[in-house]
Amino acid sequence: MKPNLAKETNSKPKDKNKSEESIYNSSKQNRDPKCEVINKSSKKLTSAQKTLLSKGFKFVPTRRKVEMGKLIADLKIWERRMRLREHFFEENKEKENYQNEYTKFKKSSTFTPSPGKERWLDEYIQTIKDEILSRLSRKFKMNITIEEEKAMRELLYDTSIVIRPSDKSSGVVIMNTEDYKLEVEKELDNNDTYKAIDKDLTQKNENKVKKPVENLCKREIIDKDMKKYLLPKGTCPGKVQANPKLHKKNHPVRTIINGRNHPTEKIAEIVENELSENVRNLPTYIKDTTDFLNKLNAIQQPLPDNAIMFCLDVTKLYPSVPRKEAREACKSALENRTNTSISTEDVLKMMDLVIENNNFSFNGKHFLQTEGTAIDIG
Repeated sequence: MKPNLAKETNSKPKDKNKSEESIYNSSKQNRDPKCEVINKSSKKLTSAQKTLLSKGFKFVPTRRKVEMGKLIADLKIWERRMRLREHFFEENKEKENYQNEYTKFKKSSTFTPSPGKERWLDEYIQTIKDEILSRLSRKFKMNITIEEEKAMRELLYDTSIVIRPSDKSSGVVIMNTEDYKLEVEKELDNNDTYKAIDKDLTQKNENKVKKPVENLCKREIIDKDMKKYLLPKGTCPGKVQANPKLHKKNHPVRTIINGRNHPTEKIAEIVENELSENVRNLPTYIKDTTDFLNKLNAIQQPLPDNAIMFCLDVTKLYPSVPRKEAREACKSALENRTNTSISTEDVLKMMDLVIENNNFSFNGKHFLQTEGTAIDIG
């Protein structure tokens, strides 16, 4: 689903040349004055569809009935987590060796401690499970109307439109599918950044990743568990998605590459982990909006008379990153790490593999990014 609750109006827009339809949230249940729905498609939205869409991308409709199998599976996962926490409570977790630092990158263990070791834990787990399961017979209160439920099915199966989040805001944008494809292809036609290729390079890239990973294991830099985690298997090319920039003229799109299950996904995690220590310590590092506001608040006021305030807007920031210079900056950062279990040279080799083999597909066509880096969601 997608953003906030709407108010319908019959009044005509003041700007007759503006074809987009803006619907601002006015629900008493989901108030968010910043959220809006922009309909750039030729589809006429019903009142229920507008209201449903304006609830927001994070809105979760109530199910009419619980999927018992899924609930039981989730309860087992929760129980296992509780028992593991108790089982390993006394274990020393302060070891700063390679094995502990990279545990999060290994394949998950299936070990589950048996009940009976700790009576109070057993009773707690059973009480929670009984409480949850006993409520299943109660009638659920739906958080959407029957009309909105129908609208949800209509929107889900309507292939003539694409529904995307707007870039840098909490809005929802509806576009004709063909218009969306044209906008994305317009971005991919940039020969300075992307190159169309005649075949899928995924299998070739899998093979490129395997050799250095096996070499790391052979040299005992990583163990067999880590090797198993890093080796790509059954992978696929990246998938392009795009978010319309409503704050820019003519609403261009920002391309985003979904790299989940890409051949280089796992080694990219290692590279990111190795660089993260330096990034957090940079004087220019800003974690999020709250961190930015806190930094502004810490600036001495009033500003000096000769202070100059300015703002920069870089067009296509990530694709504009010069790879050669970026590699040198990363090399410098890696050489200042506190833990160098994996050498700088090995990390850089993995980074090169990630950047230089970023193949992806869109609308049945295959591409390779030849400059800059990708905005990735994994």
